[in-house]
Amino acid sequence: MKYIFAICAFLLVSCDGTVTKKTAVVTGAEVVKVDEPVPVSETRSVVKTTPAAEYSEPLKDELNDWKFYVGLYETKRTFHYTVHIQCKELRLTDSVNIPNFGREPIVAVRKGREPLTALIGFLDKKNNFMEYREVSFKNDRLRVRTLHTYSVNAYRTKAGE
Repeated sequence: MKYIFAICAFLLVSCDGTVTKKTAVVTGAEVVKVDEPVPVSETRSVVKTTPAAEYSEPLKDELNDWKFYVGLYETKRTFHYTVHIQCKELRLTDSVNIPNFGREPIVAVRKGREPLTALIGFLDKKNNFMEYREVSFKNDRLRVRTLHTYSVNAYRTKAGE
């Protein structure tokens, strides 16, 4: 009986809402199911060549068919993406590292607050868009700036504190 109490206390303290898998733990004559976190692989087995997220907006020009384009492409590393940016004839490549929240990252590119502006970000576990970088084209200048920084920390406390 005290083993079950100890396991229940451990589970209450260590629950953090991450993706889990069920395993069976045998304690004496009883079998207790315990949730264990499933780690996300640091590398991808298959890298898609299509963009994971993109945003495009046409530029007003009578002679040329120009566009403002921001696309996020997967790399071999799971939490690392390559950003392709195009505006007029200017092409730029950058990179973005998404924090490891214990699940597969979901990246997004959304329209910014001003014309010819795009927001690069990701979705958290509640599917809220978290702004990370802003790409803008204003006065014939392309600008990439970091809006917010994110980090992940793990804290452990002793049972009973």
